[in-house]
Amino acid sequence: MHILKRVLPVILLLIIGYAVLRDSFGRILDYPNEYCFGGSGDGLKNYFTPAFYIRYDSGWHFSGMNHPYGEHVAFTDNQPLLAFALSWIERHITPVSHHTVGIINYLMILSLVICMLLMYQLARKAGLPAWYAVPVAVLITMLSPQIHRLTGHYALMYPVFIPLTWLCVWHTAEARRPWPGVAGMVVMMVAFGLIHPYHLMTTALFAGGFWLVRAWTLRRAGRLAWGRALGISLIMVAGPVLLFQGIMGLTDPIQDRPENPFGFFTYRAYWHSVFLPVQGPMADAWRRFAWKWIVPDMEGFSYTGLVVTVVAVLSIVRMVRYVRAGHYGRVLHTALPGQMGPALGAGILLLLLSMAWPFTMGLQGLVDLLGPLRQFRSLGRFAWVFYYVGALYAAWYLYVAGRRLRMKGLGSYAWAIWGVALVFWTWEGQIHLKLHTQAAQKTRDTNVINGKKAYDSGAWMLANGINPRDYQAILPLPVFNIGSEKFIPQFHTPDILRQAIKVSYDTGLPMLCGAMSRTSLHQAGNLIQVTGDMLLRRAILDDLQDRRPLLVLRQNATPMGWGDQALLAYARLLVRTEAFSWYALDLSVLEGTRQEVLTAFEARKDSLYPAGPLLVNHPVNWYIFDGFDSGPLSVFGAETRRAPAGKLVLYDGPVQDTSALDLSVWTRINRKVPGMPALYVREYTPDGAQVQAPDVSGMFTTNIVGEWARIAQTIQPRTPGNRLLIYLEDHDIEAESFLLMPTRTQTYMRMPGDTVLMYNNFYLAR
Repeated sequence: MHILKRVLPVILLLIIGYAVLRDSFGRILDYPNEYCFGGSGDGLKNYFTPAFYIRYDSGWHFSGMNHPYGEHVAFTDNQPLLAFALSWIERHITPVSHHTVGIINYLMILSLVICMLLMYQLARKAGLPAWYAVPVAVLITMLSPQIHRLTGHYALMYPVFIPLTWLCVWHTAEARRPWPGVAGMVVMMVAFGLIHPYHLMTTALFAGGFWLVRAWTLRRAGRLAWGRALGISLIMVAGPVLLFQGIMGLTDPIQDRPENPFGFFTYRAYWHSVFLPVQGPMADAWRRFAWKWIVPDMEGFSYTGLVVTVVAVLSIVRMVRYVRAGHYGRVLHTALPGQMGPALGAGILLLLLSMAWPFTMGLQGLVDLLGPLRQFRSLGRFAWVFYYVGALYAAWYLYVAGRRLRMKGLGSYAWAIWGVALVFWTWEGQIHLKLHTQAAQKTRDTNVINGKKAYDSGAWMLANGINPRDYQAILPLPVFNIGSEKFIPQFHTPDILRQAIKVSYDTGLPMLCGAMSRTSLHQAGNLIQVTGDMLLRRAILDDLQDRRPLLVLRQNATPMGWGDQALLAYARLLVRTEAFSWYALDLSVLEGTRQEVLTAFEARKDSLYPAGPLLVNHPVNWYIFDGFDSGPLSVFGAETRRAPAGKLVLYDGPVQDTSALDLSVWTRINRKVPGMPALYVREYTPDGAQVQAPDVSGMFTTNIVGEWARIAQTIQPRTPGNRLLIYLEDHDIEAESFLLMPTRTQTYMRMPGDTVLMYNNFYLAR
């Protein structure tokens, strides 16, 4: 009978959970492989990387993108632990790569069921009765902020890791010998990191924060108990992080990944993104009638539900009363059951961190001391911990409040409180879950990678005279190169990404581009340079051991940049369809047109016009060249112009010519700071009024040579005599070779030693 009492609530929970998921996901439960929840961008790429790896790769290396370098699996969002297992099954048991999309979809849905079971166990350990713990577990899961990731960031969708960590630390704290549990948790959290590194960091900080708060509560229990808890706290954080870094150090040879990615102060939570609705009708009502705040980035979404918000307000009011009454000890010494107190304390600490506290309090410089932790730039994700502990705390609070009312003979009020809370919680949870599952349901029959209705692009190519074996890689146009945190040369369309991924998966051809995370700056520069100016010899030629041509896949309807057009002019058309065109591009094209310019210069050098140190093809009224050298010209040498922060002024003076002008300057690629400098132009009338303000970010350049990138734009000054201000702006700028010259002017300069010729601010080795 005792066993039956324990089993029946679990069975009821599973029945309710299945009913909720069947109502929300519908047909997806029966045909998970026919839906691509995210049909573009990260969503599509995060299906492709595990599918390609399972079919073609093994070990720690992924070869489907970033050709010829490939990438470490941890930076591809392919859920390495899952990919390793499925790859082994693919090779030793049965082919599963064609079911990768369905497996990922089903695991995300299954994780919701497991989360319900874990939250039920936590609710029971908190002393909640089974009749109350069952709906609480379901509702906490339904409103989980991780469901926001259902249509794109699949590895972050699993809402099981935080409740599982909480359950483990709870058991460990109550064990007579905690060390076996501590060791097991360290290994467990490393495994979490092999699904996604954020799971490792989130759970490690949660477990460490739990033991840190517990150490504080044990400070009067004796130095031994206090010291042991503090030691466990350090192990919980440092152990999995160091072990994971050790694994990465042994398996990842890349040394130039970006050190300080963008977003630390942008992708964070706010009090209103945690305690007030962020999506749905409630959010619309708040914004229309009550608050006019700026909607934070989705990374900061961690809405706890209005029930939790009300309980949080009541708890704060209660603590204020204790303080005003002088009962300071009661503020921190609560009567929470079991190990809920340390968990709630850790959740509050992580909530503050998710809001970038204390860094936003004039302590931005502390970010530089975080070392590798700066890689975790999406601070808003750490608010997820507070969501789970805060939600269970609110459920416990309401239950205790109702029980006290019953003890006073006010049972009807107790049931009213419980009923209203659960009904409202259900309403919000259903809105939240349906909002995302309805978006997923609309993606029926969209699995272009390996769905039932997906065609075989390899067979189509053979039927149209294109043998994939004749080519070494695919070059999509418009090309996409995302992940360096430095460069986004152009924005691709979902169609080119979808088609390139389809062809790559079907044929095994890798892509000469990438959409991954924290990509090597050297490798990213070499790939982006492929669609740079034809004056550049592509450095990637030295790394391409395969001499077969590239298969260019062009999306016909998308306008191309100058670099794409110039490259395509040398390609050979193979097949043209309504949507796409296929070309062959010989590697010799990547040598560029440098030699043609050098030859032309030798033929016409005596007929050119001098302009200071420059030679030009026609007389010019106004030009500026600054190599920033005090002595002999030494481009990209020891003498450059630097600005540690803020502006680096390139020109500040009068407009002398209203002809169209080409501006260009070279800036050093600094991996210690996010992004790239932007080139700004400001024109002011004599009375100080601004008449134009064009600008261009260095992130969009494709002209990269080693550690340097060329930023350029064309301007048209308005009135002679106006003030013209040209400057770079960023952190720690280092600039070289600034040129302002009338448009369509051919500009030459011989360098000392005559081994390099400058042409239009490109430096061509002879």
